[in-house]
Amino acid sequence: MLARAFKTDDKITVLKCAPGSFPGAGWIFVAWVGDPTADLTPVPSSPNTTTKQALERLSEIKDIARLHHSVISTAGALIADVQREPTFHERDGSESTTWARLEAADLDGDGNDEIVEETEYMRRGWVIGRVEVSLVRRDTLTSALVLQTSYSNAATEPMPGPTTCKATWDVDSRHLVVIAKEASGPRASEECLKGSRTYTLSGDKLVAVP
Repeated sequence: MLARAFKTDDKITVLKCAPGSFPGAGWIFVAWVGDPTADLTPVPSSPNTTTKQALERLSEIKDIARLHHSVISTAGALIADVQREPTFHERDGSESTTWARLEAADLDGDGNDEIVEETEYMRRGWVIGRVEVSLVRRDTLTSALVLQTSYSNAATEPMPGPTTCKATWDVDSRHLVVIAKEASGPRASEECLKGSRTYTLSGDKLVAVP
């Protein structure tokens, strides 16, 4: 389905998928098209190479992989798509993102599902989770909310101590409900949610209900 929608014979790695209505039946996909960890040539690995120089040379690669967030009909037609190239640190394996949840939910009752995804980002001992809600607008996806839901710097053993926190979320009666479960550490007030929050869709944004 993805190869047909993207009209490619490149390697496709599906990270997460979920069914939905847009408004006809379809699927949401998060997938790499191409290999983001392929040979870095002509990007050099010399310690004297600056990040700016490496990124400039990386941009010279023609067939670089791309991460797609796509909505595809059950017939294989591409309804909406956004994409980006891998970051320099994704290519060298020093950062990664995993998808914990991906769901379709009609938050405004118009018959066209919105997309809710929960990710966990890891780099240099930091682990940061977030939930993002995207809207299908014409042939692209528009972000309606990005909210950090978890944080941990425990693996870095910082002084004066680690900070960890976690919040859960769910969709209830066309609302996104986020509930903080735990928070501890010296940076908790900066990095962690408190209590619970309920969000409703207003126009193209999710806003907190007073």
